[in-house]
Amino acid sequence: MQADAVKLLDKDSRIRLNKILGVEWTAEVFSYLEDTPENIEELTVDEAADVLEKMDADDAVDILDNVSEEERQALISHMEKDAKEDVCLIYSYNDDEIGSKMTTNFICINNRQTIKGAMK
Repeated sequence: MQADAVKLLDKDSRIRLNKILGVEWTAEVFSYLEDTPENIEELTVDEAADVLEKMDADDAVDILDNVSEEERQALISHMEKDAKEDVCLIYSYNDDEIGSKMTTNFICINNRQTIKGAMK
């Protein structure tokens, strides 16, 4: 997997790669990295906030859980309103509550919709 290859790069190479990939692809890669504190810290606060905004909220929370409280608050404060609200919703639950493990992604299907129609 490409995320595994990122672990083999040195800091300068990772920084260059993130610039080449852009926010969307960097967010995609970060979703698959298990140990991201050094990766997120290599970005400016604005860049890191942009990357976190593009990630699913539960993946962004996983990354935010691995940085200091001060850095977490700085990153959240730089995020756009919708992404910030999703992250804060997950953080509003205690660690032992199922809400702390959830995703904010969902789909709405009309109750009159057929299975075939819903799958489209």
